[in-house]
Amino acid sequence: MLFNNKTNFTKIVFVSICLSLVLLCLSGCNKKIAPHTSTTLAMGTVISQSIYDSDAQKIAKEIDTEIKNLENINLSWRIKDSDINRINANSGNFTKVDDRTIDWIKTSIDVSKNCNGVFDLTVGPLIQLWNIGSDDAKVPTSDELSSALKTIDYKNVIISGNEVKCGKGQNLDLGAIGKGVACDQIANILDNKNVKGATISVGGSILLYGKNPNAANWALGIRNPIGKADDYVAILKLDECFVSTSGDYERVFEKDGISYHHILDPRTGYPAKSELLSVTVICNSGLLSDALSTACFILGYENSISLLEKYDAQGVFIDKDLNVYVTKGIQNRISITEPNFKLVKGN
Repeated sequence: MLFNNKTNFTKIVFVSICLSLVLLCLSGCNKKIAPHTSTTLAMGTVISQSIYDSDAQKIAKEIDTEIKNLENINLSWRIKDSDINRINANSGNFTKVDDRTIDWIKTSIDVSKNCNGVFDLTVGPLIQLWNIGSDDAKVPTSDELSSALKTIDYKNVIISGNEVKCGKGQNLDLGAIGKGVACDQIANILDNKNVKGATISVGGSILLYGKNPNAANWALGIRNPIGKADDYVAILKLDECFVSTSGDYERVFEKDGISYHHILDPRTGYPAKSELLSVTVICNSGLLSDALSTACFILGYENSISLLEKYDAQGVFIDKDLNVYVTKGIQNRISITEPNFKLVKGN
């Protein structure tokens, strides 16, 4: 997302910083070792880093450069000559792209196959129609939606070696995995630098890396989806992993008294009608945590369990009745902190 005005920019900065403070305060209370912390802007969001390393400042700058390169070279459909921009401009024909971009598209298609297309990387025309998160957000007409829906089908994306072709008139949008991909690449940098521990947040995706030098685990607060940006309903105690959250509170606009959120269902063209307020997914891949949190929000709790099992992932689902459903693998790692919410141990 591009910042279209100062109001939206300020709001995003505030929300992202509050989310980061929940993470940092919980993971470092009474700490003896202080990390190097930094906050920068990229990918239309705030990047917050806490790195426990004597060379942390230099590493943080390298991470900032890598994230900007990902956006400019690989992921952004808006930036001219990025891989995704070139694929879209050349729709109907094969386009040679970076090997990493190939891998990310392959994984996205795999997720689409396993969730019956509720996550679809060809959703670009739909995203652009609604334009939620900008001053130009609108409710499309039925004709506009019908036209956009005809272009959405991940099965039309073909990979041949290091070339990609989408269907004529299709537009790829990797916004639903971009922040998770950034976390994956950050983990590679931290591996190469032999960093012992770090927490990195890229918007709604978080990397918990290595060991917490001040505690047995990392502690992560799950945001209260009906509260303020810095309110949380539960604490998760986690080892090294990737965490992504999707919620109906993230980017919203109101028209004629009706509120519309940004998680669009490619089957209907409208914001997903889910019984859920938010979904948090924990797994060993940033890309997958990001993609799965979107898919699971659209699918709902019951229909998400088999999908999470396919990727050895865990989830926390908060529904509109304020039930907090937790998958089996992390049931002993969560504690509810808000009395209005009820913990339900699921499959």
